[in-house]
Amino acid sequence: MKKFLLICIMTLLSGCNTEQAMDEDTSAISSYPLLTKYIVGKPNMIYFNAEKEVALRWGINLKHIFVGSKIRDEIEQGRLAVEESNIEANEFYNKKFGKDWEVKFQEEVEAQKSKSLE
Repeated sequence: MKKFLLICIMTLLSGCNTEQAMDEDTSAISSYPLLTKYIVGKPNMIYFNAEKEVALRWGINLKHIFVGSKIRDEIEQGRLAVEESNIEANEFYNKKFGKDWEVKFQEEVEAQKSKSLE
C-alpha cells in the first residue's frame, strides 16, 4: 500500500513539472505585444488553428476575435480598434522578423493547413 501511494505521489509531482515547463515556454511569448486578428463571419477553423500553431512556433503572441453577425457600425468600430492596437505589435514583429515576415508566415500557415487536412 505504501509503495502504491508513493507511486501516485511521484506521478502527480512529475505531472506538475510538465505543466510548469509548458508555462515557461509560453510566458516569453505572452510578454510580446499582442497581435489581434478580427474575423467577421463564419471562420475557417482549420486555417485559424494552423495559424495558432505557426504563431506559437514563431513566437508570436496571437489572438483571434471571432465576430458573428453584428451591425455594420459595430463591426467597423471593432476593426478600427484592433487595427490601432496592432500598431505596436506590427512594429515589434517587423523588427523581429523583417519587413516581409507576414508573407513567409502566411506561406507557413498554408503549409500547416494542408498538413492538417491530410
